Amino acid sequence: MKVRARVGIALVIAPAAALGFCAAGAAGAPARAPSGPPLSSPVGTSTEASPAQSLPGGGDPLVENGLGSPVCQGGPTNAQNLSHQVLQNCSTSGWVAAGAPTSNYAFDLHANGGPIGVDTQGLFQQYLLAPMWMGLVWIVHALLAMLEWAYTIDFIDGPTSSGSLGRGLRETQAVFTQPWLVLALAVASVLTAYHGLVRRQVAQTVGQTLLMATMMVGGLWVIADPVGTVGEVGSLANQASLGALGAFAQGSPGTGARTLSDGIRGVFTSGIEGPWCYLEFGDVQWCRDPARLDPKLRAAALRLAGGEQALVGCKLNNGLFSSCATPGSPQARAYSRSAELLRDARTNGQLFLALPSNGKARNSTESPNGLLTVLCGGSEIGKCRGPTAAQAEFRGAGGTEQRAAGLLLIVVGAVGMVALLAFLSLRLLAAALMSLFYLLLAPAAVLAPALGDGGRAAFRSWATRLLGAVVAKLIYSILLGAMLAVVRVLVALKGMGWWPQWLLVCAAWWGIFYHRHHALGVLEGRRFDRKVVLPVEEH
Repeated sequence: MKVRARVGIALVIAPAAALGFCAAGAAGAPARAPSGPPLSSPVGTSTEASPAQSLPGGGDPLVENGLGSPVCQGGPTNAQNLSHQVLQNCSTSGWVAAGAPTSNYAFDLHANGGPIGVDTQGLFQQYLLAPMWMGLVWIVHALLAMLEWAYTIDFIDGPTSSGSLGRGLRETQAVFTQPWLVLALAVASVLTAYHGLVRRQVAQTVGQTLLMATMMVGGLWVIADPVGTVGEVGSLANQASLGALGAFAQGSPGTGARTLSDGIRGVFTSGIEGPWCYLEFGDVQWCRDPARLDPKLRAAALRLAGGEQALVGCKLNNGLFSSCATPGSPQARAYSRSAELLRDARTNGQLFLALPSNGKARNSTESPNGLLTVLCGGSEIGKCRGPTAAQAEFRGAGGTEQRAAGLLLIVVGAVGMVALLAFLSLRLLAAALMSLFYLLLAPAAVLAPALGDGGRAAFRSWATRLLGAVVAKLIYSILLGAMLAVVRVLVALKGMGWWPQWLLVCAAWWGIFYHRHHALGVLEGRRFDRKVVLPVEEH
């Protein structure tokens, strides 16, 4: 009996003393960070964040207001991880998916006026078809930007969040955890004495006490160093996610960042650039095939590039263009970007995308250097001549029905792409936000193990959900990688027209979206067994 009494007293005093010592150590400096470096900080690395580089996104309201590409701000260190085309897009637009501003993907309208001076078909295109198309373009741009941000933003170990996060956790610990910790330990001592002395469950009580101490010490460690604990796990999960993305999409786990940027560019090219070619010219092959680049259009584009470059720092107006631009101004950067895109264009579509939609240089027949003048072979839509007359006439009244029917098919197919992108981007961002949310619950969760079996179960649930939110990105990365691989294979198919290829890609988007939960269930190990009805034997 004396031995059991001594064991019971030891079980009461030991956990209280150990946890009290941990609480006293944390209470000694409630407003200061730990003196040692975080576990995730490499030796010799500065913790100060470098200032973000300015992006050349002038003319693109989405990029200018934050929906650009984070990888485009990485400077020369990211060059070896990105493809040449992505680097070129970063230099001209600040976004990995396209080199031209998003607003340039609007299709051109050329109204000649109707019998009573009103072009009803032009109004139909301007106020119904054009807004519907640009709404789709902006939504896809926003979702792809969100998808990219989901792999680059870090709420726990980011340059702007790690210091404030640790400070907030320690302040909450000082205000909430420490005052209640004494009461929680008193409750734990009473429960330990009851189970160890009264119920004589010595071995079980020792195990539960050690488990409680381990849980509470682990919770206090997370509060003291969130970056070195949860942040380190998140960094490893993020690297594994990019590796899985590269492995499933490109067959190489070491090219995750490049696979993500190339995949985003591929989705935008197949989902937006191809449909734009149809809505702009009615001939996707002529728009996208470098072998069909029109030499007259190319020569006119080079003259336009020289004229735009001459406007930077000039003093007088210059023909087709309205005004000069001060060097370094947003207008000067727009001119320089447009001139660079015109010189680098290798397809007919890229020549038009280098210029603002419905502008004089792109959609006017008033100047011999205008692209539409060269495309039409004349000065009036409706009377075009030459090998590219059909492409020019498509933007007039004669192309209204074909544009309307084509846009209907494009929107029906693109809705599946939008739904799938929205599902993946929102799930990835939600996982990052929930990991931050569960981490901020640590000051309360650390008290739960002292409240008996129910409290320890609550702590295990909290820790499991925190870990699940941190590593959830890996599951969604596999699904995203498989989607990018399917799109890449379908886009590479030869021997068919653009419309059959577009319908196949749309079917893939809709199919993956429809079966997304089943695919995630397979990846998560959930079983989808069919119910088997057994016959009832009659006696």
